Amino acid sequence: MKDHFKIILGIFIIILLGMAVYSNSFSGQFIWDDNYLIKENIKIRNWNNIIEIFTANIGAAAGEENNFYRPLQIISYLFDFQLYGLNPAGYHLTNIVLHILVSLCVLLYVRILFKDNLLSFLTASLFVVHPIHTEAVAYVSGRADSLSAMFIFLCLISYAKIYHSSKKNIWFVIMLLSCLLALLSKEISIILPLLILLYHYTFKKQIVFKWFLPLIGIISMFIVLRLFFIEILSNTVETSFIQRLPGVFFALTKYIDLLIRPYDLHMEYGYKLFSFKDTFVVIGIILFIIFLVSIKKIRKKNQLLFFSLGWFILCLLPMSNIFPLNAFMAEHWLYLSSVGFFLIIAKMILFLYRHMKFHYLAGGVFVFIILFYSVLTIKQNQYWKNPITFFTHTIKYAPKSARIYNALGNEYNKIVDIKKAITYFEKAIKIDLRYLPPYKNLSMHFLKIGNYEKASEIAKAAINVNSNDPELYNILGVIYLHSGQKEKSLDLFFKAVQKDEKYAHSYYNIGLMYKSSGDIDKAKKYFKKAIQHNHFFLDAINDLGILYASQNKAKAKGLFMEIISKDPSFAKAYINLSVIYLKEGDHERSLKYYDKAVKLGGEINPYLREIIEKYRKENDI
Repeated sequence: MKDHFKIILGIFIIILLGMAVYSNSFSGQFIWDDNYLIKENIKIRNWNNIIEIFTANIGAAAGEENNFYRPLQIISYLFDFQLYGLNPAGYHLTNIVLHILVSLCVLLYVRILFKDNLLSFLTASLFVVHPIHTEAVAYVSGRADSLSAMFIFLCLISYAKIYHSSKKNIWFVIMLLSCLLALLSKEISIILPLLILLYHYTFKKQIVFKWFLPLIGIISMFIVLRLFFIEILSNTVETSFIQRLPGVFFALTKYIDLLIRPYDLHMEYGYKLFSFKDTFVVIGIILFIIFLVSIKKIRKKNQLLFFSLGWFILCLLPMSNIFPLNAFMAEHWLYLSSVGFFLIIAKMILFLYRHMKFHYLAGGVFVFIILFYSVLTIKQNQYWKNPITFFTHTIKYAPKSARIYNALGNEYNKIVDIKKAITYFEKAIKIDLRYLPPYKNLSMHFLKIGNYEKASEIAKAAINVNSNDPELYNILGVIYLHSGQKEKSLDLFFKAVQKDEKYAHSYYNIGLMYKSSGDIDKAKKYFKKAIQHNHFFLDAINDLGILYASQNKAKAKGLFMEIISKDPSFAKAYINLSVIYLKEGDHERSLKYYDKAVKLGGEINPYLREIIEKYRKENDI
């Protein structure tokens, strides 16, 4: 009974610590990738989009194609959207809860492995407060780390339970389900078999293949499906393994340094190459060689140290740049791996407490570390407060990052500080002449203020940098359209789809041009092409519905209802349905959709408003 009380008290303290150190992150806004994963992601607006979530990468709906297949992460945002809409506080709450749940999983797994309540409590407490995890917790888009870690631990816990429980079948099912959910959360989960082998090797447990092989089967099927059924973009990083190898050891040293001294934490470490002569590289090589040489001796003399070091290295393995990634290191890549470090620190504190009999000293050291980490975490949360604070802080550590300057320019553009926006866009171009986003942003800025000459000049400069980017031709086409050069505009839209036959925006613009010229059949054709290549191109579906409204009202209604099923907040669809039903004489349904449009803040046609309000008045509604 006494042990149960201690366990419950430990769980309560960990929950309290997690809520305390991240409470100031509730006021944080959406930042960076949050924009395309949440704010612009139509898929999270309705449960009808569930199939689409499982059949594309996480950025597809917002036009941000990438190589990440994490449907469970998007589903978690879908849950949040149903509860909180686009209120960032709700999404931050979910992140904090997930982080606390992962911490409790750490508590349980360490307890299962080492049969030590105090060791498991100390490890989980260190994990929950350490500032290295702010990138995975205070940043909403960092959720994939905590989500995958939770299911990885549940899988490992279930696997260990199979060997000791009489309810083996139940734990076996939970293990397989957790493995699948982990894979659908983040790609790092493919290391599960290695972590299980580490468990067997450390604790000298014989593998029962009827439990282990099904896990391998699920992971193998996932990899096959991932390779052949989810489109993978080509990797633009052109470096050899030998070129990247020094960076692997540099990152190893830097990770250990950040765990011990978590100062100057930030995003955007960038894609850098290092020399074997670099001090951090040399230290990393020495540490790795020491581990390899002493691996058998450590295992025999100290299982905990062996397991901790093995865990640390194995969890970093997928993120080590053996295969090229988009950065040489990132703080959130330590989320799972750091458990090995905290386990060692917890054991050192316990050594003081139990073997040296320095009870008060051990307690003081633990409290000091927890307070030290907590203060740094609370301070680090401010980094994620708002986009301008975030990007301004990041520039201090990444002064040569063109994408950070471009992102900061975007944020100043949103608050209409045009002078600063232009300054940052130009700075981004100066840093990296081949980085296209600032060209596009500058060009669109000058388009908005009516300086077509300057806008086209920048767009053409970008095309000289990369003549294969369809968006550049699309932007130049829009500029010519606004300046009255329709033939040139149409040619550029067609050139864009020649560069990329899946580029939906140019098909849509071609459709708009044919619509304005009265060629309805061609307009339909190109709207359909836009929709074919982007099922969530709601403006294209809406315009196609408008074209059908005069010829095939049933078809038009179906298109508008399709929009609503994808995004119930798309006001224009309700307005168009209201107009159709009004023309059919169904005033009751027209009123229903009219009211929904008004509630969503849609721009109501004055004629429609007049008739609906007249009907409402006449019928005393």
